[in-house]
Amino acid sequence: GRAVVHPRPFHGLDMTVGICGPVQAAGRTMLDNFGERWAKVRDLGIGKALAATVATHINSVSVGMCQGYSAILLPQLQDPASPLQVNTEEASWIASLGVITNPLGAILSGLLMEWLGRKKAVQLVSIPFLLGWLTIALSSNLFILCIGRAITGVAIGMGAACYVYVAEISLPEHRGFLSAFGPIFVSLGVLLVYSFGYLFNWQVASAACAVCAAISASIMSLIPESPSWLLAHCKEKKARQAIVWFRGDTDEASKELADLSEAMMAK
Repeated sequence: GRAVVHPRPFHGLDMTVGICGPVQAAGRTMLDNFGERWAKVRDLGIGKALAATVATHINSVSVGMCQGYSAILLPQLQDPASPLQVNTEEASWIASLGVITNPLGAILSGLLMEWLGRKKAVQLVSIPFLLGWLTIALSSNLFILCIGRAITGVAIGMGAACYVYVAEISLPEHRGFLSAFGPIFVSLGVLLVYSFGYLFNWQVASAACAVCAAISASIMSLIPESPSWLLAHCKEKKARQAIVWFRGDTDEASKELADLSEAMMAK
């Protein structure tokens, strides 16, 4: 007999209407909500403070890289094919040198923050990071490698300036939120250095870590000094300009400047 041709049940219907319509509507809603939330963030004066926090804690990425670097370095050095061989005792020294020199960096950071300012102290963190990573990348023997590790340990200690700077540029109600970026960026640094170790040998990975330090110093040059430090060093005009940059409101800047002055007079 003849074959029976069944009509297509959805023939003539636009199937995209039922699917794409709700998806597009949901997408528009998400964009609208994001715009509203970002407007609230901006109106609260946290937008530029958040940007400054991210720029500052790029140094914390370098801290995480230092903490995770031993995990990619030592297995490669202990590989029989490695041109630079280390025994168990030497490997323990390489892993611990950063902890030994860390306090030196913390002391130096405290002095630099008082002498030069919080922002410059944060910028200067990049110098030992950059020097240490490049020393490691170019090292041809154990002694030079250990020097590089010691230098990066000093840089980790100097990273304390990042937390001080972020605390001083933040409003009290935002300080906890912004301070949390430090540990987050440290963890990001550990993840990145593990990725570098998977992709490259330990010397190329070290050179890649140096790039992060250079980026931090460059971005920090675009951000104002801590208003608290400026006011403490009798630079009221610059302190006001810094507050206006962070908050975006001249009236709010005047009030915050008055509060800072009153707090310093009370000390």
